[in-house]
Amino acid sequence: MKKILFTLTIALLATTWAMAQENENADKRLDSLQQVVDKLATQIDDSEEADMQQKIWKDRAKYFNLSYVKQKLQSNDIEGFQRESDFGVAISRGRTYYLHKKPILKMIKFGIDWTQFDINYAKYGETEEEYNDEGNNSDSFYEEEVLGLNLGMHQLDFGMHFGLSLTVNPVSHLKVNGYYRFAPTGSVILLDDDVSVQFVPFNVFGGAISYKVISIGVEARKGSANYKKFSVNEDVDSVTGDWGNAESTDNPDFDDVLNSEKINFKTLSTRVYISFRF
Repeated sequence: MKKILFTLTIALLATTWAMAQENENADKRLDSLQQVVDKLATQIDDSEEADMQQKIWKDRAKYFNLSYVKQKLQSNDIEGFQRESDFGVAISRGRTYYLHKKPILKMIKFGIDWTQFDINYAKYGETEEEYNDEGNNSDSFYEEEVLGLNLGMHQLDFGMHFGLSLTVNPVSHLKVNGYYRFAPTGSVILLDDDVSVQFVPFNVFGGAISYKVISIGVEARKGSANYKKFSVNEDVDSVTGDWGNAESTDNPDFDDVLNSEKINFKTLSTRVYISFRF
């Protein structure tokens, strides 16, 4: 009887031990399977996050802007001279080079903006003080008519921008950015037969709100320089003789035909733009 009880006890203990080992092995297999599942889920999340970051940042680094321009031109050398634009447009294209791969706090990036080209055009209107009752410009500095044509006053600027930007991505594809750019620019001011040219160092401040491809922004643009002004000498005939006579041998020198002097102009612009980021 004792032998039978002893044998049954040994068998029970062996069975219990075997079952415990099987449960332990099953738990290990389940734990290993869970680790594999967790690793795959992490890889999927990382892949989705990388894809989202690609779409938000790298795929939207380039920009093309179309701007409506409101511009003012002032002169420190001509007392009371100030013109405001009747019409103005600008186009520009550039790219933002971000300084770090991962966003700070998962939403902030600093970058360097390089606008490869920026073309700005403005047509200025006449002030009441500069226009008399006969429709002639009474400004003592400029004359309105050349060969009977009233060309008006225009300004064309062509340059590029360099500067720093800060972009915040609070949610989804929505981004808000602000920037400062230095803009070395070649500038031409035309008023009838007077042409003024100069290199102007502009400062540009702005900001925009973006969602995917479309952005809407506003920027201020400011610069001043001593322009070199060229104009036709209206007294050339009295100085050099009958220049208009083809048979005349008394032709004027180039310096007698053109006058040149330096005039300081300051340009102030506000530009509202729609931008396409790609």
